[in-house]
Parts: sequence; structure tokens; C-alpha cells
Amino acid sequence: LHFPFLGSKCLELAFFRTYSIPSIAKLLHATGRTTATSDAFTRRYADTEIILREVLERDVTTNVRAKKAIKRLNEIHGKYQITNEDFIYVLSVFIIEPVRWISKYDHRALTQSEENSLYSYWRDIGHLMGMKEIPKTLKELEVWSINYEKAHMKWHPSNTLVANASLPILSSSMPCFMKSGVKIVALSMFDDELIKALYGEAWKDNSSYWRKIIGGLMHQLLRARGLFVHLLLFPRQEKDRLLRTLVREEEMSGCPFSGKARRLPFYHINVSYDLYKHGYDV
Repeated sequence: LHFPFLGSKCLELAFFRTYSIPSIAKLLHATGRTTATSDAFTRRYADTEIILREVLERDVTTNVRAKKAIKRLNEIHGKYQITNEDFIYVLSVFIIEPVRWISKYDHRALTQSEENSLYSYWRDIGHLMGMKEIPKTLKELEVWSINYEKAHMKWHPSNTLVANASLPILSSSMPCFMKSGVKIVALSMFDDELIKALYGEAWKDNSSYWRKIIGGLMHQLLRARGLFVHLLLFPRQEKDRLLRTLVREEEMSGCPFSGKARRLPFYHINVSYDLYKHGYDV
């Protein structure tokens, strides 16, 4: 409710952190949904967003729709051999990254109560998905996640393939003239170890100069936005009920900011759009 922009954008970037783990990236690549010329990967992202919204906006212990969404998540993941550790790591990214980004860049940091609530809610989701031995506190989860990355974060060809297939998600709302630079902009927000795991040592060395410059600009822009929201905007009163999805490449014509191209469609609770012409059902 209080951090709609950064809370969403940081998760788009946080997904890349999971792609730095070879066991996760190889599984995603094996599904065949990492072809940049198709809409399969962006559709996967849109479907994930829909299911998570169903879960996050309702009580997972009592609400029928939330329970159905959890059941659907278990059905999807049950098709594959996924270790408990990989599950917990992905869960940790969904918790730790929003806390870190919001505290660093948004108009205010999360309170201790908000951090605990966020952690408790995601931990309950993890238990409903069958995860075992989830760390008991947020601090313990942060330590667990750091140790997991030290042991498992390393480069593999699948990491690069999956990361490249995800780039259209980040550029979907950008003007045409900025789309070609989305890779360097995204990587400017990543730490060196993550870049090395995604693209190898050579890419990190060749891009370090521009990453530092662009990264510095992005940090200042995000801080300026947080200050602007803090000082000049009123508190939000309602949730953003729209679920964003992506237009397929062949359906775009011209720059989306020129007024001549189709805008990105949205899911709404009572409206159907491109990917689900008759609405959607979890």
C-alpha cells in the first residue's frame, strides 16, 4: 500500500538474483521458456504476478481465492525436482530485497513491525508450499541467504540465457530510445558478485566503468524520487488493484510514448485483456 512503485520494481530486479543460482537457472531453462523471441517468459512473469497478488492481498489461511492460488503454486512447482534450499532461497529474495530497497530508496524505511509482518506472512506462505526448516526470524533468514549465496552463486551458461530472456520485462515500460540500454542500467544496480554469476568475469571487467557512472546516477535518481514522495505527495489511500502484464513484441508499433502504439495492457478484477481474453481463474 505505501510502497507500490519500488515494492514492485525491486522484485523485477530481485528475480535476477535467483537466476545466479545454477540449479534454479538450469531448471528454468529446461522448461523452454527462455526464448527471447517469444512471449513465453514474459507470460510466465505475468502469471506469477497474478498468483502472488491473489495470495498477498488476502488471508492465506482463510480466504478461498488465496488457498486456490497456493494450491496452484504447489501444482506448478510439483512437476519439477526442486530442493528445499532452493525454495527457501527464492522465498528469502522475495522478503529481503523489498526490505533492502525500500529502506534505502523510498520515502521512508519499513518499521520493525512492518518488517516482521512481511517476514511472517511470507514464512506462512512457505510453510503452505511445503518448505521445511525456514529460519525463524528475518535476521536469521538474511544470514542463511548470505551463506547460501556464498556456497551456490556461480556462473553457468543457463544463468546468462535466463537473465537475457528476462530483460524485456524490465524494458516494457521504457521509451523506445532507452530499451537498448536496459541491460547496462539493470546491471548498474547489481553487485559485482551477482554480475559475475550472471554474465561471467569478462562482462564485469568490460563494463565496470560505465556501470559505476550509470549506477551512481540511478542511485541519485531513486533517492531524489524518495525525497519527492516524502515531501510533496499525500499518503496513498487505496491499493493499486491493477495487475500489469506485457504486450507481445509483434503487437507493438512505434514508440509506446508517442501516442501511436498500444499501451501495456492491465489485468483488472472485472476486466479481461490480451493474455486472458475471458479473464483468469487461479
